[in-house]
Amino acid sequence: MIWRNLLLLCSCLLVANAAIGDESGVQLRPGAYSDGMITIGNDGEYLSGDVDDVVGEDGRFVCHFTFGGRIAGTTFRVQCRNAMDAEPIGGTVTVLSDTTFHLKTDENPGCSNMIASFEDDGVVSALSVERPILQVRTVRSAQAHLYSDTLVASRKSTYLVESNVVTVLEKAGDWLRVEWASPPEWMRESDLHPLVTDASPADARAAREHNSRGFGLYKSRDYGQALECFRQSFEADPAYHLAHYNFACTAALLLAQDRCAHIELLDEIFQHLDLTAALKPEYRLKMRQDADLEAVRGYVRFHLASGHSPEDEEGLRHILTSVRWYGPREEMFPASPVLELDSDGTCRVGHFTIAGEADPDYMWTSGHFGLHSRRLTLEMEQDAGDGGGPAISGEYERGQLIFDDGQLPTLTDSDQPCSFQTESAEGTP
Repeated sequence: MIWRNLLLLCSCLLVANAAIGDESGVQLRPGAYSDGMITIGNDGEYLSGDVDDVVGEDGRFVCHFTFGGRIAGTTFRVQCRNAMDAEPIGGTVTVLSDTTFHLKTDENPGCSNMIASFEDDGVVSALSVERPILQVRTVRSAQAHLYSDTLVASRKSTYLVESNVVTVLEKAGDWLRVEWASPPEWMRESDLHPLVTDASPADARAAREHNSRGFGLYKSRDYGQALECFRQSFEADPAYHLAHYNFACTAALLLAQDRCAHIELLDEIFQHLDLTAALKPEYRLKMRQDADLEAVRGYVRFHLASGHSPEDEEGLRHILTSVRWYGPREEMFPASPVLELDSDGTCRVGHFTIAGEADPDYMWTSGHFGLHSRRLTLEMEQDAGDGGGPAISGEYERGQLIFDDGQLPTLTDSDQPCSFQTESAEGTP
């Protein structure tokens, strides 16, 4: 069900209110400033940065905080946060030229008093090395895995942890190409704190007005127009969790009405569920119970967004038994084989067949399954694989079931119903 509550604004890293100042077109160049003490990202709309300074022989004097704000002329407000502090503080950036800026914070951002005082007179910083940095972002997830490209199967064992700061070099949909302490890798944007979390009062008011209109259209079942209102709402205030959640619910209802006509909404549904969970973690429970999302419960990404992790056995068991697993689809025939796993430990494998059958259908073989870590074993009543006997084993890997020695083809959560459109969203860990 769509919810129409008032937003409780969250305050996350790298946020800024709408700015003050003139409207000149001077843009600060991104890169390293003050001999690398400050890193600046500039995507044309937002300026974000990381201050990291250590002095003293034993490194006892430290100054490390991040800041960010919406660019508006040459003087604009930013929010600053030290990773150790719960609440951000305000600050002001003044762009003196395209290679020089002044940063003054309203309070001490957690810096040692042996380091330049940002809260008194502020600090002027000049460009040392120009680099094409779009943004500076902070990790919000306990484990944010890196990927070698924008495919789910490319997930690496390495990951970043909460409060790590990354520089963003490239953006592709929900994927960001980032640099940390290694060569650039890809990661999912949902693993990072939102770049924008607080809107100006006018934008916040507009977001709620769009959401209210969308809610009225949703109740009258005009889902297409409702979807556009919810889109306008989160565009006005990207931190408005209700707009993201309502968009996902409404898009799922359109998907339920005509799956192939609206299949392009599938990735957006999961992106906005991920954003909802990032902004309002308690909504994960709401997702699990909401009938509006019924059309997407068969996908791995739904269960990830709603808080079930494949990193622990209980979470993986839930995912495996909540999803129907499909093999490849050949021409006009449905996907085959199909694997169904039940929470009581039983399972069945179905192969689509037309040979000698008046009515083509799946031929099913029943059995039991076991799970240890990510290893899945099937004990079937008879041979259900590719000539390997009734015992089948494999492993869950990043949204796929991959079986030993080709006993079964790789299975995914997609039955590819719409003329071979790939609907299983890439980006599954």
